[in-house]
Amino acid sequence: MSLQSFDLNLLKTFDSLMETRSVSLTAQQLSLTQPAVSNALARLRRLLDDPLLVRTKYGMEPTERALSLKTPVKEGLRQLEGAIAPASSFDPQGSNRRFTIAAPDFIAVKLLSRLMPRWKGIAPDVTISVRHLGPDTPEKGLEQGTVDLAIGRFLDVPSRFNRQSLRTEKLVCLLASDQAENRASLSLEEFLALQFVWVSNTGRRGMVDHWLDRQNAQRDISVVVSTYTSGAMLVAESQYGMVIAGSYAEYFSERLPLSALPLEFDPGQFSIDMLWHPFTEGDMALRWLRREILWAASADKD
Repeated sequence: MSLQSFDLNLLKTFDSLMETRSVSLTAQQLSLTQPAVSNALARLRRLLDDPLLVRTKYGMEPTERALSLKTPVKEGLRQLEGAIAPASSFDPQGSNRRFTIAAPDFIAVKLLSRLMPRWKGIAPDVTISVRHLGPDTPEKGLEQGTVDLAIGRFLDVPSRFNRQSLRTEKLVCLLASDQAENRASLSLEEFLALQFVWVSNTGRRGMVDHWLDRQNAQRDISVVVSTYTSGAMLVAESQYGMVIAGSYAEYFSERLPLSALPLEFDPGQFSIDMLWHPFTEGDMALRWLRREILWAASADKD
């Protein structure tokens, strides 16, 4: 078996089969007949000396050999498509491109609040879809192209992704305005006397709690919610506090009866980053999108 035995159509069929796990769905996706896809699968099995897809009571399941080839084949096809695609400029004024980003809600809300009014004039038909981003890097989405960009605080980023810092943040505490009266900041003692709304989808503890651990201290978490937006609305009508990045706290305090109080102790700074797959470097529309997000993120920097 050699590379000459593989033509592009075989690799494209393999890529589709690994996504659909179905001969009929792959036939529809590639506009082929089912016998043509079955024949391609048979050729792949002979060339690779492996069944690749095995029928089980749960449907067609890939073998270990197939799984090991899935990502290299997909990335190779994307790289080839990017290399042979004609270079062209991107005209946002006449484009109806739909972008997909993954970001926590507090980041997405602030960025979109800047971008949407701007795009009415320069990109009226461009649309954007936002997927909620948890604490982990959306590797699968970036690799498969279902996510164009990921924006957030990432603890562990695989080296195969491109990364650019948008801004550096410090944590602050959001309080209802009447709860924050006569306070310019919060000492550690005042902080620990509060009850907190904690935003978490996974139960993974954040940097402020890790810092408190090192001080042999623990805060009182009374409510757990899944988004910062719901957390901010709850804080605005209660005695609770919520820890959040400083610049995004400003967004909520401008729209709700909330005050953002600096912390007199320092749990550390962190970076809000933008991630993308290097195989999209040649996509002029995504280059434009990254520039727009950089503009939105830096528009209110000190």
